[in-house]
Amino acid sequence: KDKQFYTGAESDIRQADFLSPGRQQNYYVFSKIKLLQFNISDSLGWLKKAVDVDPGAADPHYYFGLLLVATGQPGYGAEFEKAVELGYKPKDANEAKQLGDYFGDAEEYEKALYNRDKEISIIEKSFKDTECDERFENSNLLDKEVLSKMDEAIDSY
Repeated sequence: KDKQFYTGAESDIRQADFLSPGRQQNYYVFSKIKLLQFNISDSLGWLKKAVDVDPGAADPHYYFGLLLVATGQPGYGAEFEKAVELGYKPKDANEAKQLGDYFGDAEEYEKALYNRDKEISIIEKSFKDTECDERFENSNLLDKEVLSKMDEAIDSY
């Protein structure tokens, strides 16, 4: 089933690329499809094309840097630097941690601290959201219990 999904997605993006050739977004999506198929070398190739076609897009630089790190290749630092310079903001705590680690290793402590603070705030927000969800669920259960007891009381009256 997964193979059919990827084949369909790849067919769709090939059609998009046929209709609107040479777009950075198409190459970026090709890269993500290849990554989901665990085809790292093809994913790297598509991301490189995305970066080359539109060097002003921040996301491909960040993800290209990540794949370079994952494959032990040089150049990831320049990609992270470019992504941040272009306004890339971490989308989750792991991304913030990755950038914080890189900038810390590069002795760019202001950027490292910014990203570590971002990581902590994302985690705190996630924790608060989870707490709110649990409180809401518990209050919902409480309301159901109260309503049920009220119904019982009315029925027995």
